[in-house]
Amino acid sequence: MSMADPKEPSSVKQNESNGSSEQPKEADQAEAKRRGSQASRGEEKKRQKPARNDGVSWNLIPPGPDEPREQNRHGKVYYYCDHCQFWALHQPGQGKNCKNKTVTAAKGQSTNSMINQPKVEPITNKEHDTPPTLPNAGLNEPYHENGIAVNIARFYDGLSRDLATRSQSKLFYMRNFNGWVKSVQIEEVHPRYRGMLRVLDLACGKGGDLAKWAFHSRCGIVNFCGVDVARASLQEATRRANGLPPKKLPKCSFVCADLGADRLGSRQPLMTWTLGDPAERKRHKHDTHPEGTWLPGGGVSGRDKFDVVSVQFAIHYMMSSPDRAKHFFREVSHLLEPDGELIVTTVDAEVVVGHLMKLRRKPSFKDDNKGDEEDIVVRLGGGACRLGFQKNVVRRLLQGYSNSTPAQICNRRDLFGLEYTFLLVEGTDHAAGLGNAVDLPEWVTPLPLLVSLAREVGLELVSKENFHDFYYNREDPDRNRQAHQAWAKMQKRNGGGTVSAEEWEIIGLYCAIKFRKLRNR
Repeated sequence: MSMADPKEPSSVKQNESNGSSEQPKEADQAEAKRRGSQASRGEEKKRQKPARNDGVSWNLIPPGPDEPREQNRHGKVYYYCDHCQFWALHQPGQGKNCKNKTVTAAKGQSTNSMINQPKVEPITNKEHDTPPTLPNAGLNEPYHENGIAVNIARFYDGLSRDLATRSQSKLFYMRNFNGWVKSVQIEEVHPRYRGMLRVLDLACGKGGDLAKWAFHSRCGIVNFCGVDVARASLQEATRRANGLPPKKLPKCSFVCADLGADRLGSRQPLMTWTLGDPAERKRHKHDTHPEGTWLPGGGVSGRDKFDVVSVQFAIHYMMSSPDRAKHFFREVSHLLEPDGELIVTTVDAEVVVGHLMKLRRKPSFKDDNKGDEEDIVVRLGGGACRLGFQKNVVRRLLQGYSNSTPAQICNRRDLFGLEYTFLLVEGTDHAAGLGNAVDLPEWVTPLPLLVSLAREVGLELVSKENFHDFYYNREDPDRNRQAHQAWAKMQKRNGGGTVSAEEWEIIGLYCAIKFRKLRNR
């Protein structure tokens, strides 16, 4: 004799004991009703909240046609924004990236139903005029709120530099030397590590360093995320990444964001280009305008960490104000794994101060009849590189260095916002990529100030080398095998040529810096 199922209706047990095979209709109906109710509740639950492993976040699931467009979660009210395409804390159409995107509702109509999708503007060039199907794509329409980021994006989006024109540049050998420095920096990250690296490339531009990371001689790349302010540059970077072997970049994405204001891994919607599986990459290999999508935090989760953060020739754009600089370092520290490294190349403030000290001895600098608006110009490389300072900025900078110890410089807020115009001339045809390589405002980056900002978020200085020292410190081939291998590759690209005296002078304007995140932060 076996025990009866405790969930089985008592009427069924009674009929079985009487030898009857029929079940009462009432019990049958009750059982069907119970199971039907459970099934409907299960389906409703599945529809409202996706399974944990289905890869879909709740805030990306749009409401149905008859469902409310607001909901309470975690004590907060969320609204479904048609512009952002996800549940957000802002009213529909009123978020940071969807200003002026709503259409005034007609009388008697719901405002939510009147929100239009963002207008798609084409990005065109001389060879291709196929518009990308991504929101807010017009280069003339500012994507960022900060004016600095807008100007930087507009300048670099207007460049059409490519491999064909680069060899005609007046600064061809200098560019190759700078590329060598970056290659060595990349090869020297985590020198004892031989596993898979997670790389965050900030100010990645058109993906010029992609191959350097993908073909790292010692480590593989398991995750690569590139970030930049210029959308056209990111489209080109995505196109380049699609052309690389998928096994070299198994996970790769690019995000349009302002490093001094936006937050990766947050709920903020950011324009993102994500590379798919190998078959999809092959299909899109020749796309000139890859499509981007709005993703919260650029598709970076709050738990994502990186082993290396790289910022090449861009950190000076963060020094316009304490707020932008501190925001940048907080974000880097948050995304960096303990023992992770931040590698930087930028203008060497000590070299700039040295040139200004020489100019200060000239009578023209001391002429008080000329106002503070008069530019003081540092010319390098026969005039190919020019740094223009207003006289009052020069006074602030020199006073800060001459009257302060490094520890005091760290706490001087007046050393933020030391603006100068930076002009680097490659040729005379900007549209063809042979005009001004750089023609933008930049800000002086005193090393003690960088060290102080880094220390506040748990980063310590490992090394700082002027580019001249960077070269001389790696002259020994036995101790610097990777540097010499990279140098041999650079020499092949040079085609027998070499760096000129003018280019060498400009090269000495830059420095390479490395920070490491402490384990106890």
